[in-house]
Amino acid sequence: GGATMALRRRTLEAVGGLPRLANQLADDYWLGAYSRQLGQATLLADYVVDTEVREANFRAFYQHALRWSRTTRSVQPLGHTFSFLTYPLPLVLLLAPWMGLWGGVPLGVVLLLRLVYHRQIMHKLGADGSFGVALLGEFLGLWIWFHALFARHVAWRGSQFAIAADGRMDGHDGAKR
Repeated sequence: GGATMALRRRTLEAVGGLPRLANQLADDYWLGAYSRQLGQATLLADYVVDTEVREANFRAFYQHALRWSRTTRSVQPLGHTFSFLTYPLPLVLLLAPWMGLWGGVPLGVVLLLRLVYHRQIMHKLGADGSFGVALLGEFLGLWIWFHALFARHVAWRGSQFAIAADGRMDGHDGAKR
């Protein structure tokens, strides 16, 4: 499941109800945006939401992550475009060979900062997590970001949907979903 949102029925009806959101890849984003257009406030809970991704296999995980990234691209295209900067390790590894001996400095700094960041997050969440897996995740995250730049389709609950430039979804059979 996705995030939990709460609003009054009259607000949902005023924004056009669920039919207005039905074809949107980023339905939760648009629900908040439409509500704010009516002058309603968006409030965030004071709790950290624990998200567990339990996909059956790597392909399902990848399709899920690609859909998330493609969703971000549909509502924040500029932000998504520059989000590659949040994956510094692969970028530094690509640039380090052209920096000669100095290439090790940014690589060391990025690894140290990533280690500190990883430990702080794990401590705050009271969780255990492999630093190596976190580093591999950075490479996978960058690849998914890149794929989302060009992806025109996403998989969702066993169906494939074409994604229009404005983030609207169409099924492969041409029927609106």
